[in-house]
Amino acid sequence: MYVIIRFIFPCFLIFFYSLHTLAQNLEVSRCISHYSDSGNLSIPLINIADQPYQAGFRYAPESQTFRLETLEKLSDVSWCERTPVYLLSAARLYLPVVAVNNTDYQAELRLLPEHNEIRFALVSAQLAPPRDIDVAYTYQVVNTYPHDAEAFTQGLFFHSGHLYESIGLRGHSALRELGLESTLPVREHQLASTLFAEGLTLYQDNLYQLTWTSGIGFVYALEDFKPIADFYYPTQGWGLTNDDYSLIYSDGSAVLRFMDPADFSLRREISVHDDNGPVYRLNELEYVAGEIYANIWMSNRIARISPTTGRVLAWIDLTGLLPAEQVQQADVLNGIAYDSSQQRLLVTGKLWPTLFEIELLQSKK
Repeated sequence: MYVIIRFIFPCFLIFFYSLHTLAQNLEVSRCISHYSDSGNLSIPLINIADQPYQAGFRYAPESQTFRLETLEKLSDVSWCERTPVYLLSAARLYLPVVAVNNTDYQAELRLLPEHNEIRFALVSAQLAPPRDIDVAYTYQVVNTYPHDAEAFTQGLFFHSGHLYESIGLRGHSALRELGLESTLPVREHQLASTLFAEGLTLYQDNLYQLTWTSGIGFVYALEDFKPIADFYYPTQGWGLTNDDYSLIYSDGSAVLRFMDPADFSLRREISVHDDNGPVYRLNELEYVAGEIYANIWMSNRIARISPTTGRVLAWIDLTGLLPAEQVQQADVLNGIAYDSSQQRLLVTGKLWPTLFEIELLQSKK
């Protein structure tokens, strides 16, 4: 037995070392992705040992479906901008993909020793955003409009030339429709004096409105504000928007929840974070071109959030928007509306006398 062990063990070491060396010598970073006859991107198998390698691949900017070749199967994966990329090993080890630039993305493949694997394959992947969020935005005021300085703005959106606003405070809570040039409501619905109105959104010709601590929300017909239904949720209600599929709401924490508009069941939730960790006090929300814009309570900043990962993609700094002489009479920045037909961004605050149309100016931190 001793002789056998003395003979087999060195052979095993030589065999393992050969595999290890072979894997190390594979130029994985030069692994060339190719297009199949159907036009889908096909990524070859990747072999690695216990050293990190990088695999580069390219994608077309359009949203489309790619086919990924793996050790186990062919997986169809829909790619969508700002969706995170994860790699899955045979041991179910998830690894994030690192973005290189707008057209090339790289994955650092690292095999942890305890998994004891020498082969690694792409099982699923989706397009990832750049990892850094050093992109920041300032603003330029394009236009100003009057805003009711007694309106405690909790929800805001723009639709067909009109603003729709949810006004808070018990005894003052209301739902309003307004023109841009006037503070007089075209239509108004008062809530019970015991309720504190919060976020507001439009989904399929119905208005959805939250309340702060009552755990109840309301559905109204857009055309006449006629109440249609009530709904309930277990948390506080702060901001509300939608992505044409789910109602998305905040509760003052770092979590955004996605509700089914049909039965108000919870579909999923995301934790909002940036490089410094969780982003708390998420308030009024607006869905803008595939991103969630969120006011941060007691802050002059708006976070641009990935609805898939919860990652803050960029910050908008609106410091100085309200003139200094008006700050003392006003409350915090809160209220984001987007006019998609003209790509206008409108912002205001609680008890602010002005609604601002702004243009975002990109800068580096």
